[in-house]
Amino acid sequence: MSSYFDEASLVMIPSGYKNQKVYSVKPLDGSGDLTFSRASSATRVASNGLIEKVRTNLILQSQDFSTTWSANSCTVATNTTANPLNGAVDADTITFTGGTTQKYVIQAFSFNGNYTVSAYLKAGTNQFVQFLLGSDAGVYANFDLVNGTASATGSTATIVAAGGGFFRCSMSFTSTTGTHVFIQAVDSLAATRFATTSSTGTLIAFGYQLETGDIATDYIATTSAAVSVGPVSGLPRLDYLNSSCPRLLLEPQRTNLVIYSEQFDNAGWGKSQSGTGLVPVVTANNAISPDGYQNADTIVFDAGAGTTASDISAIFQTFGGTTATYTASFYAKTASGTAQIQVRIDGSNYDKFTITNQWQRFTLTKALTGTSNVFEMAIRRGLNEPMNASATIQLWGVQVELGAYATSYIPTLGTSVTRVLDRAFESSASALIGQTEGTLFGEFVFDSSENVNRVFSITGTDWNTDGSIRLDIIANKPEIYARKGGADIGSAGSLPYTINKGATVKFALVYTASTMKLFIAGAQIGSAVSLSTTPPACSLLYVNELGGGFSSLSQNNQRTLWKQVLLFTSALTDSQAIELTTL
Repeated sequence: MSSYFDEASLVMIPSGYKNQKVYSVKPLDGSGDLTFSRASSATRVASNGLIEKVRTNLILQSQDFSTTWSANSCTVATNTTANPLNGAVDADTITFTGGTTQKYVIQAFSFNGNYTVSAYLKAGTNQFVQFLLGSDAGVYANFDLVNGTASATGSTATIVAAGGGFFRCSMSFTSTTGTHVFIQAVDSLAATRFATTSSTGTLIAFGYQLETGDIATDYIATTSAAVSVGPVSGLPRLDYLNSSCPRLLLEPQRTNLVIYSEQFDNAGWGKSQSGTGLVPVVTANNAISPDGYQNADTIVFDAGAGTTASDISAIFQTFGGTTATYTASFYAKTASGTAQIQVRIDGSNYDKFTITNQWQRFTLTKALTGTSNVFEMAIRRGLNEPMNASATIQLWGVQVELGAYATSYIPTLGTSVTRVLDRAFESSASALIGQTEGTLFGEFVFDSSENVNRVFSITGTDWNTDGSIRLDIIANKPEIYARKGGADIGSAGSLPYTINKGATVKFALVYTASTMKLFIAGAQIGSAVSLSTTPPACSLLYVNELGGGFSSLSQNNQRTLWKQVLLFTSALTDSQAIELTTL
């Protein structure tokens, strides 16, 4: 590869990136860096093999309780104590003052959904503390900072030792009326909401976090604004799915139609039974999920002792749809052994899945005809059905999307969520593109199963009138096109090579003033294609889309993971193209 690196005008091997940019390792002046865009959050498989989601601490001044926070009957001394995470002296001391009254620090926030608040707290001379919300009398929790115990009303409370006398205290809840968060001194674990106290003790506080969801995740520090981490809007996804090396993940726009994709105890999920079956029992957040947090649910299905297909134990959720093809996906495992379940999304026909004790993503694709379809997971007794009387599985990350294959996981929490498409292109690549002859090279994993897959192209300002040279994949077959002045000047469709979903593809599209050839996996695919005129002048490089005008055609509808992209300003010889594309 070293000699080809020297010869190439552009080399993109995904490793360096920042917001809206994927760095190329050649040229060194940055002129070959790809512009990246995706106007929404997303997920990726990180280098540790875990699914990385976007996480946001919505609170301001998460470790300075003297700024943005307001104090009532207390004072705040900043940076008095070593924090429990890295030992820096930036935890604050809150001293409660005055007579018998409510004593707290407070910050405004408008709640409308599912949230978790958490903080690292340590008893100074004050043992008990309360979390509560303004304007929502139904949600609060008390914490004992000496004995490490908690009580909760209208919420779920946890307290976990964090070292150095600190505990991480958290409260998870649903609120549509809450207006503020409080850290308040109280006199006991049984204190009522917004109780008064005569305490003049002290409390050490650090690292307050307010986030969506029903668990506290790793702490994110904030100052004057909320902070998000993970594959946020505009950040390229270097994905490690089934690989020890990162690949640039590019996907089409998709929407997860399932709400509460991880919270199966939520009322958004129906639980049903018929015949001798029992209503499934859900235990929330008692298993480590594929994102590395303890937020997977355990579900016990019991079909009873019946012998007919009407003996059912099921969870379900209705999603809207049209007459089209949809794909459902979910992550599941057992605690031990195997279990058999059935899943359907078309309202009638179940597909059977065997769940093992390792996390696996299962998928189901169906052509649906209704507009009110149901994702249902069940066990049933009866003829031609698994005859297990019960099944216990751990479940996480359910997704239903319009399309013939599953894309990366899109978390939801009460509403459907859309991840918009990824785009990667270079708009000023004239000097890197061979204008009279050249070579386009790429290595990627093709992870799609739909048509009109415009994989790689160089174009003028408008691909149609100015011209383009491109590789498509249609019905799993490669096609190559050269276009100029609004007409094809050379093309070859349905070339004799099958590119299956999940396959790794190394290709070289070589063009001269009069011909173009395609090489894949160390062989020329089909015959050389004659060009009726010289190649078009090109200035733009597009990965995973056609680009350059005609917006309805420029939207990529394939999922690809790119390992490398190279441009050459010369036409490689047949032997070079064969060597370069050999897997």
